[in-house]
Order: sequence, then C-alpha cells, then structure tokens
Amino acid sequence: MKLLYIGSGYDFKITKLFPTISNFIFVDVQPRNQFDDICCPNETKFERNYFMNYVLEAALKNNFELISKCVLKTYSDREIRNPTLCIFTSQTQTINFYISSNFRRDNLEELNKEIQECNGIIIKGYFHIIQ
Repeated sequence: MKLLYIGSGYDFKITKLFPTISNFIFVDVQPRNQFDDICCPNETKFERNYFMNYVLEAALKNNFELISKCVLKTYSDREIRNPTLCIFTSQTQTINFYISSNFRRDNLEELNKEIQECNGIIIKGYFHIIQ
C-alpha cells in the first residue's frame, strides 16, 4: 500500500496514523519556495533555509533514517532550489520525500510514476469552499 501526502512539510507523525501503510510519498515545494508557482518562483526571500534541519529532526523523532538523497533536476547552484528525492526508512515503513518539488513546474518523471501507484492521497492545508 502506498499513500501520497501533498504539502507534507515535516509531518512524519502521520505515519503513525497509518501503521499498515508500507510506503508513503511525501511532496512539498519547500524549502525552495512555498509560493513557488503562484507568484514568484525565482524569489529567494521565501526560501526555507532550515527546512531540511526540521525534516531530519522529525525523521529522527519518529524513528526514520535518511538512507539516500538524489537531486532530480538542477535549476541552481543553491541546493535547496533543486527538486530532490530523499528516502527515509523505519523498521516497517519507507518515505520517498520529494522536496523543492512542484507538480506543474518540475514535471518529475519519477514522481509522476509513483503517483500512479498510490492507493490514496492526503492533502495538508487544503480547503475548498462550496458556494
């Protein structure tokens, strides 16, 4: 079973709510820019420089270990601006975490393939107003 978690931030606690899920796909545009596709995709003032520190801290607190990190596209010499896949594992679960990744802007083949394999989706911070 695979769950897609969009806008995951560093919310590793979600894995405890779904103990039978063996693989999670986390996707976030951070640390590059939380407004990445809306207003200013190349603006550095919105970068979250400490995001990876928070991710690594949350992973450790939830018994996950970073086992690999791979840059998927290179836009800049500033590492945090480039879409990157980080893989975390615990004893029973794996998280494929796509950071600085935007569905429309980056068009990542690896991510698109994984999305097709997902059994469900979680969207953090999403709301819809019905009129």
